[in-house]
Amino acid sequence: MNRIIDHMSNRLSTVVIRERMIEWRNLKNLHKAQGIRIVRLEAENNALKTRVVELEAENAVLRADLSDIRYQLNEMKIIVFKKKRMSKVILDDEDDKTPPPPRASTSYQRPIPPESEVTKTVYHRLPRHYAQTRTKTYFIEDIPLATGKIVEKHEVEQWYDKERRVWTSAAALPTAPVTLGDNVRVLVSTLITIERLSYEQTRALLLMLFTIHVSDGEIAKILDTEAATLAPVESALLASIRSETSHHMDESRYDVRGETRYAWSISGGTSLDSVYRLGVSRGKGIAEDLRGDSAGVLVSDDYGAYRILAEQHQLCFAHLIRKFRDLAQHEGFSDMQKADVVSTYRQIKYIYRDVVSACALPDPQEHRVSLSAQFAAVATLRADDPKPVTRLKRTLMKNIPYYLTCLSFPSIALTNNLAERSLRHIVLKRKNSFGCKSDKGARTFGTLLSVLLSLYRKDPMVYMEKYMALRRV
Repeated sequence: MNRIIDHMSNRLSTVVIRERMIEWRNLKNLHKAQGIRIVRLEAENNALKTRVVELEAENAVLRADLSDIRYQLNEMKIIVFKKKRMSKVILDDEDDKTPPPPRASTSYQRPIPPESEVTKTVYHRLPRHYAQTRTKTYFIEDIPLATGKIVEKHEVEQWYDKERRVWTSAAALPTAPVTLGDNVRVLVSTLITIERLSYEQTRALLLMLFTIHVSDGEIAKILDTEAATLAPVESALLASIRSETSHHMDESRYDVRGETRYAWSISGGTSLDSVYRLGVSRGKGIAEDLRGDSAGVLVSDDYGAYRILAEQHQLCFAHLIRKFRDLAQHEGFSDMQKADVVSTYRQIKYIYRDVVSACALPDPQEHRVSLSAQFAAVATLRADDPKPVTRLKRTLMKNIPYYLTCLSFPSIALTNNLAERSLRHIVLKRKNSFGCKSDKGARTFGTLLSVLLSLYRKDPMVYMEKYMALRRV
């Protein structure tokens, strides 16, 4: 009986039941609504996730484009302002610089000339005799200032041949009654070619020192005549360079008639002689003409015209290091990207040192695999590499065998600095004279440069003597 009473006392009242039924119904409706909302939110969340992935990919592209634009903007600043705006990145280039040897105090003085060069001795005597005396010697080196010119008058006797009705001379007569001598011609060619003077500067110098009046037309004729005389020497020089075990090639801009043209050079790896082609295109045909049928190793940069010229091709390490150095000091990258590029630049330098060391060993070929692996590690692309770095790494990966050609030919140079130095003379001449006025003038100047610069670089002291000897051949 007590249990029945307790059970009946625990029964819910009608009001409580009604409230709980309302609460349950509300929870049921709410659960249904929340289920619909959850499905909608899940779909929305999935859509947002997809959009985030798209935006992240787009953002990565935009960051890469922004980095590339900043790089290009800085390159434009360099072109416009003619100055490289480098970032404050400290590289370890100081380790590559060999300190110069200490110089003696006498090295800053002019050397004492030998007795064979003394042209005059002046004695300075004391006014009276002294018990103890000594003699001190000093030298004065000077040049004679020209006060005039040498004028030779030639009288040529002729006789009249009545049968042929012509005058016959005892010596060949020039086309004009007054001509310029060989010394003037040699000096004009040297001033224009070696000293890089303009026509106006050459005319002023001849007038000031020797009172000789020359016109631009006369200078042009002198250069044409000298080039025609030295043309066989240029051909022999080119054949000699082709026969060497290696040679260097490079090109630079050289205008003709204000049009953009180019100058090419080929330099012997052993003789250091150079032959030039001026005022021509930048097409591969010029490079093929200069190289000819040579079987020597070609050392050059990565310009496309050189890639199919030689079976054995050594790419220039200096260009590769310079490109990474410029990228390492560029303002167009973030700090993290810049740190990665600096690290890559240093690794390239270490590889270059390893290649130099390997070439000095008895069997350099043993190190080809390890050096190739080092190159491949450096050229591996990173996800955050800027576009310029990516392009450079892809090119490096493709050209690894050509950077190691030197292992098969240890005597060749690892850089193309020889060809670059040979073109430096032309670049300075271009800045002074703005190129040539005609195609013929460009060909003439190229012949004179080939012969005279090769003579001058071998020994400036005997340049004039060798030049005059070539003209007499």
